[in-house]
Amino acid sequence: MKQIKFRAYDNGVMYAMAMVGEPANPSVWTTANWRECTDNVILMQFTNLIDKNGKDIYEGDILKNGDWVRSVTYDAPEYKFDEGKSLISISFKDFEVVGNVYENKNI
Repeated sequence: MKQIKFRAYDNGVMYAMAMVGEPANPSVWTTANWRECTDNVILMQFTNLIDKNGKDIYEGDILKNGDWVRSVTYDAPEYKFDEGKSLISISFKDFEVVGNVYENKNI
């Protein structure tokens, strides 16, 4: 079953998100510190994929496999690497989340 999870990035801080209210209405989300978030908040959705270390992979994450480093993007209806290759056809047993495009722009 697909999990619907988000995280939010705002003013240099990454926040875990939690659904509020009924599961039938997953459009209502909040963070523990939502009052601190600004209008510039960036939401990132969980891809339902896990890296080799058991870490959740979100939109905007940077994945590494040897010398190969790519970021994850969303291009409806699927997640892709920044080069356009679909994540659906890839095994993630050798991939590792090494950061995200918001906090690690130098990777």
